[in-house]
Amino acid sequence: MTAYFRAAVRPFRYIRALLRANRQSPSDGTSKPRLLDRSVVLWARGSHGVYRLYAEQLSSESAVVSSTVALPPQERMVAELLIRGEPPVQFSARVLEAWKAGDLCHAALVLDCDAETAARIDAFVERRSRG
Repeated sequence: MTAYFRAAVRPFRYIRALLRANRQSPSDGTSKPRLLDRSVVLWARGSHGVYRLYAEQLSSESAVVSSTVALPPQERMVAELLIRGEPPVQFSARVLEAWKAGDLCHAALVLDCDAETAARIDAFVERRSRG
C-alpha cells in the first residue's frame, strides 16, 4: 500500500509527523518499525516564496522513497538524482524559476510500505494535523 503526503500547504507539519512516527515505539513493547531506507526528499515553499529542499536521513530495512514532482524530463532526472543521493546535483535556472513561480506547489512525498505501516502513519499525521 502507498501512503501519500501532500506537502504544498504545511510542509513542515508532514515531515515532522513522519519523522516522529518513525521514532515511535509500538505500544506492545516490540522494537520500533523502520519506515525508510534512504533520504526523505521534500520540495517545500518557504514563507517568502523561496523554495528549499529538505532531507532527513533515516535508516530502514524495507520501505522505498520516491518523488511525485511534476517536472519536465530533465528536471525529473535531477529530482531522481537527489532522491538517490548521487552528487553532484545542480539545479537548472528553469527549476529555480519554477520554484519561485510556485509551479512545484503540488509536489508530494510518497512512501511505499505495507498496509499496517501506512495506516499508522496516516493516523499519526491526522492526529498531528488537528493540533
